[in-house]
Amino acid sequence: HVAYEQWSKIEQLALDLRKNPRQYEKVKEHYEFSIQSMVLAARERNVPVILVTVPVNLRDWRPNVSYQPVKGETLAAWEQQYRNGRRLLFLGDAAGAVQAFSTATHISPLHAESHFMLGLALETVHDYDGALLAYGSARDLDHNPFRAPSDLNRILRQIAGRFDNVSLADAEQAFQAASAPLAPGFDLFLDYVHPTKRGNLLLAHAVYTEIVKRNLIDAETNGADAVQTAVLNSPGSKEAYDERRDYAMQGVMVRLFVMMHQYESALEKAHALYQAPGAFDALRSGEDARLVKGVLELFPDIIRHEHAAILGGTDDKPRRQELEARIKKFYRDNFGGYEEFQSFAKGRAS
Repeated sequence: HVAYEQWSKIEQLALDLRKNPRQYEKVKEHYEFSIQSMVLAARERNVPVILVTVPVNLRDWRPNVSYQPVKGETLAAWEQQYRNGRRLLFLGDAAGAVQAFSTATHISPLHAESHFMLGLALETVHDYDGALLAYGSARDLDHNPFRAPSDLNRILRQIAGRFDNVSLADAEQAFQAASAPLAPGFDLFLDYVHPTKRGNLLLAHAVYTEIVKRNLIDAETNGADAVQTAVLNSPGSKEAYDERRDYAMQGVMVRLFVMMHQYESALEKAHALYQAPGAFDALRSGEDARLVKGVLELFPDIIRHEHAAILGGTDDKPRRQELEARIKKFYRDNFGGYEEFQSFAKGRAS
């Protein structure tokens, strides 16, 4: 159901397996069962196992879907605090924004975007530990998640502590240490989870260090340098790999950013591709080139409208409706499978 998966992100649907506590508990139970089954099978054959925690982009990736369960007067109170926090942060009053977003997360603790905005405000006032916690909450509360929630890394750590044939390469901690004092973001990730070259080096180093520490192979402690040298260079090339010049991949990233409504990041990457000589010729397909051009035409208007609404505190309804119509057409022109998604969604509902 690829079309449903794609369009559930575009339509920003809250998934039952995440918003339903019973289903989410089943997800975690099944994950633990799967990992532990592999560990036990390996132990029966005296095979050592290295579990690797999953680092994710916390700082530069907004939640895909923010679930809002509050209603009525409570919803109105949340909206007032949330909008005020956005306005204060935009005007440079980060301390005031922290207070407003803190109140918003207290009123509606399950709303992921409120926690993300609180993280931005806390980071601006240099409360980096608080920002990391807020970004983590935003990731965990995403109701259409692509990033691994912290519960899954907790399960990996617990399993690693229970079995003598298992060791843990804690990549999540390695990424946080490399990004400190900030939370991990586009400094280490291409998108929400796939690492940059630097991020891949961190992963390789974390795993190799664990191999040496546990004496799993006859390795020298300086072998990590060999790992780094091998990963630094593209196979068959004398030049170091630079993901910023991998234009075909960057075009795929723009499409992914658009699908998950990361508008500002998509626009920034589209600008970089537009300005780079030869980038459009190297895009994966004409469809990606058309998408990038569409982003450059539409997304500045979307962002300007959002900023005007934040500062003015009012909704220009005709302008908003015009933009919504353009956005809907943009998505249907650039992402196939909408009819299939509609049909599958109706079948699920029935």
